[in-house]
Amino acid sequence: AGMVFSWLYAWANFLMTAVINRPFPLPEALSAFILAATLSLVVQGMGLRVISLLVLQAMGLLLAASRTVYTFNYRVFPYFGKAWLLELIDKTRGPMEWLILVIILIFALLFWLGGVS
Repeated sequence: AGMVFSWLYAWANFLMTAVINRPFPLPEALSAFILAATLSLVVQGMGLRVISLLVLQAMGLLLAASRTVYTFNYRVFPYFGKAWLLELIDKTRGPMEWLILVIILIFALLFWLGGVS
């Protein structure tokens, strides 16, 4: 698990530093990885239906991805407030901002999948 996380974080850090000259946040990457691994281990032998597992994993991924996006762009707002979500939805973005958002979400997904596996 440590090797998977190390490689993923190295790639995320490299790409984010190359694109926007800011490193990928280590606490958010590590928390997404550990949350996914913990959630997978906890529900492993519970006998839940597949749809329940998918919904649970999707909610965890949504939490991890939202926290990562929040950390990159919206730290001035409180996380549990709706101001940063409204700005995320209402803001007009250029192509570079869309690229950054897509890269952030892809790496949040990769950290989540790495933790699940």
